[in-house]
Amino acid sequence: MPALLLVAHPLSRLVAATFVRTLPYARADLADGKAKPIAQSLPTGRLAAAALLGLLPLLVLAAWQRQPGLLLVLGPLAVLQVVLGRWFKKWLGGYTGDCLGAAQQLAEALIYLVLTAHLV
Repeated sequence: MPALLLVAHPLSRLVAATFVRTLPYARADLADGKAKPIAQSLPTGRLAAAALLGLLPLLVLAAWQRQPGLLLVLGPLAVLQVVLGRWFKKWLGGYTGDCLGAAQQLAEALIYLVLTAHLV
C-alpha cells in the first residue's frame, strides 16, 4: 500500500499539469492575478520533465512487482483527462486553479481504485 501512495501522488499531478498545456487559463484578470506564473503555457521541456517524474514511480512499481498490468491505469487517467478537459472548456472556457486541484484529486482517487483493484 505505501507504494501506491508513492505512485499516485506524482501521477495525479501530471494529469493536472496537462491542463496547463492543453487549455487556456479561464480568468480574464491574469495580468495581476496570483495564478499568473502558472497560467502561462507550459513549455515542452517542462511538460516532458513532469511526464518523466510523474510516470517513473509507476514504471518502477510495475517492474518491481513484475506486473505490467499496472500500466493499464493510464487508460482511465487519459479518459479522465479528456472528459474533464472538455467539461472545463465548455463551462469555464479553460482551466482555473480550482480545476487543477479538482483534476488532481479525482485522478488520485482513480489511481487508488484502479491499482487496488488490480493488485487484489
